[in-house]
Amino acid sequence: MRKTIILLMISLSLFALVVIDESDNPEATAFNNQRKVRYFGSEAGKIGAVYSGYGYVWYGVSEDNGATWSTGTVEEGNFPTLDVRVVYGSLPVDTYPGALERKRYPYFEWDVVWNINTDLYAELYACQSPPSFNDPVPSFGSPLLLMRCGAPETGGVSFSPPAIEADGKLYHVVWEVVRMTQEPPATRYEWFLLYARYDTNWEMVDTMEVIDHYYTQFPELRSPSVTCDMDGNPHVVYEKNDTVWYVTRESGTWSTPYRLNLSGRPAGEPFISFWGDAVYAIWRETNPVSGLGEIYWQERNLTTGQWELYPQVPPSLDLSMDNHWPQIVAGEYVTWSERDTATGDWDVKLVSLGGDIYWDSDDPVNSRYSQIDYSDHGYVALVWTRGNDAPYEVVESTFVVPSPVYYSVSVGGEEPSPYTVYRDGYIVYPSGVAVDYAYNTLEYELPYLDPDYAYTLVVVGYHESSGRWNELVKVDGRKGKVLKVEAGIPETLRIEIPSPYYEDDSAVRLTIRRLTGDYASVSGIYLYRGIKKTHVSGGPQLSGNKGVSSGFYVRSERGVSGKGTVIEVSLPEECKVNLRIYDITGRLIAEPLNRVMNAGVHRIRWDTETPGVYLYRLEAGERTATGKIILVR
Repeated sequence: MRKTIILLMISLSLFALVVIDESDNPEATAFNNQRKVRYFGSEAGKIGAVYSGYGYVWYGVSEDNGATWSTGTVEEGNFPTLDVRVVYGSLPVDTYPGALERKRYPYFEWDVVWNINTDLYAELYACQSPPSFNDPVPSFGSPLLLMRCGAPETGGVSFSPPAIEADGKLYHVVWEVVRMTQEPPATRYEWFLLYARYDTNWEMVDTMEVIDHYYTQFPELRSPSVTCDMDGNPHVVYEKNDTVWYVTRESGTWSTPYRLNLSGRPAGEPFISFWGDAVYAIWRETNPVSGLGEIYWQERNLTTGQWELYPQVPPSLDLSMDNHWPQIVAGEYVTWSERDTATGDWDVKLVSLGGDIYWDSDDPVNSRYSQIDYSDHGYVALVWTRGNDAPYEVVESTFVVPSPVYYSVSVGGEEPSPYTVYRDGYIVYPSGVAVDYAYNTLEYELPYLDPDYAYTLVVVGYHESSGRWNELVKVDGRKGKVLKVEAGIPETLRIEIPSPYYEDDSAVRLTIRRLTGDYASVSGIYLYRGIKKTHVSGGPQLSGNKGVSSGFYVRSERGVSGKGTVIEVSLPEECKVNLRIYDITGRLIAEPLNRVMNAGVHRIRWDTETPGVYLYRLEAGERTATGKIILVR
């Protein structure tokens, strides 16, 4: 069931198009089965990217949300895919004497996988940048050969661009192999879809597995895509015989392939990602009349195991254009490449499934092969290949976006949600608003909570009787707030869930108990994911130097009274600080601060009772930080 974003806004690019690097490869950021851009770390603005150029695999890293980039080479090869793990550990005492050892500090580990195809063999490689304390710039070691396949004497062999996803403990890799043998009078092709798991040292776990295999008279090398759910189960989409298929692996067994393009039209270029309680598959189909590509997506709820009934088209898809290479992240944000059939020009698109965001590169220079990732700070990074001739540009833009619902609980239906533990029934009021109700206590179990993230629970109370009803909302029987609901007026309650509640079982129990009124009732339950606060937003805090941070950082949090916000800034030295607040149209709303401040950690309060989405820009000396503030009633 589609989730609803409560807060809507238009997209806003933080920076104009930024050039990361140049490349001689017109497919520098291809293909869409792979993840080539990743946000990482608890601080806003750390982005990693990989791409192809001049016969090498390259990386780019930004520490300021895409404003500036550092680049370097990994190794010879093409079509890389990327994952960045954040490993938490103790701070080395010999590096930072006096540091508080009981705190957890982030170490960043980059892992890149790519392929090399020659006339004689095909190879698959991985390369790792060892964990580095609070330093996002990778330092790669020697490449590791994962697989080598020689060509038959009378034929050839090729590997597809691989896809990789880490589940925190293992790396899941999928790729396709085509072996060609010439057997007069015909040439025969043997096709394999392969899967392997590796530990964090890139040692294979168990054995390589064949997901699918068949013979064909035509070359069928395509690119599979993989994602992992909260339990570490891989989910794979792939193309076979102009059809898009989905499989998953649970308890060591692959499921029966499920066909996604139910229309029966030729389909391909699939991609899959995980968000909340669902996986999202997206692919291209060819219209048999126009011959043009159309984009379709479908959602599978992992609790029920059911796919949405019909594939859907993203908003703003122009069916008069030829559309290719889609990706979807956070269950909400979609990108693809669009070819103008009249001019042959390419543009990159970014939309939200809710329809509130639309962006078009609208560039006189060809733009295609877009890669996308979402940050829980409320940003989307978009990387693509730009240019008509070599040298081509690898470019990036960063967008401020609403935080999508991690997942929602279906309430007010004839059948209870799979997350419902207890309700007495449901009511559909004359206004059309539907609720779950219980004469005493509503109860829900909310799973899929990753201990490495923070979560906010939003409960919407509603009734159409009379007067004000009070309901006590509790999480795991501990943290509770009173929801006061006037008749006919939806009332929203936010609860920040303490991380110890879900560290052991990745779940919490939500109860809504009637205090006054005829019954307890809710019209909506939404879960949002955010960045978990760590002890090192800007670097380690050293004992004996209280209040002085070793680095610069800025973060915002809701005011204690629930009104306005508090912006915390850490200054490594004395400097002039200017803080400005804007609305989503870019209009200046307030300037809470404009003066010189001493080194240290400062908290700046901005009071407002007006709900909405705001942007802030803080300038501290030569440093600049931008961010988003969301205020709800």
